[in-house]
Amino acid sequence: MIRIVFGFFLVIGSAGGMELTSLSPMGALIFASFGFGIFLWAFFDGTINRLKQQAIQEQIEEQRSNRWLYR
Repeated sequence: MIRIVFGFFLVIGSAGGMELTSLSPMGALIFASFGFGIFLWAFFDGTINRLKQQAIQEQIEEQRSNRWLYR
């Protein structure tokens, strides 16, 4: 989860830095590609899929524990 958030902030920060002219376009490209790399690293090693499955499992357990609400 940290890699996803960190990568997102690197991409957003590089876009904002280039927009405010405090960062050159080449520097922004380097930071954005590094941020996308970190994000994709978390995506391809299964972190996002694991978090999705965990959220689904928690929802199922919540529905089973509150079964009287769903009758």
